[in-house]
Amino acid sequence: TGDYKDAIATTFSGPALPTNGNRSAYICKITAAGVCSWAQRIYTTTAASGTGISADASHVYVTGNYYGQYLNFPSGLSIVSNQLPLTPNLTNYFVTKLSSGTGIDAWANISEGLNKHISNGIRVHNGFTYTTGGYLSVMHLPPYFPGTQGILTQTGTGMNAFLNRNEGITGNFRIAEPEVTENTIPAITFGESALRFKTYPNPGNGLFTLEPET
Repeated sequence: TGDYKDAIATTFSGPALPTNGNRSAYICKITAAGVCSWAQRIYTTTAASGTGISADASHVYVTGNYYGQYLNFPSGLSIVSNQLPLTPNLTNYFVTKLSSGTGIDAWANISEGLNKHISNGIRVHNGFTYTTGGYLSVMHLPPYFPGTQGILTQTGTGMNAFLNRNEGITGNFRIAEPEVTENTIPAITFGESALRFKTYPNPGNGLFTLEPET
């Protein structure tokens, strides 16, 4: 995954990708022979870019960033951002679940807000999708926005980190649950070691604390 602007005649010796003259995100499945078996794009009227990818046995999960009112996905789904204006300095992030056989999306979701949201990484585990990155000001996450379960609020003066989860079937965002006092996220491997940490969500505002396990 990544982004492109000009028309791509062929993508890794595979299908052609069109362009509307703006920067679009692309996803390409590469075979063991190094050939692209399918390619898809995610685009808007301004700019979109893929920044992270993960996969399980049957699906591919992609995250990235964009600005613009409409974000269009391979299935024909078009998500409308309800909070404008959006400029290069006021970006939202997206996450989508695609079929590994065709690249067609099963679901897609976006963050909302009037400042910068940047998604840098994604991982799927046991059907749940985890994205991480940074944000400024306020991040609204559907379907719980405008309720407190769908809001992350910046603390301090710099960009805050976030870790969000999407449900495997619907793609709905989850930050915290009112009845939860402690969550354990499965170990994430870094090289030859693994990092395991707990999250302590605050149901009142969606903020959470990370605590490494020993």
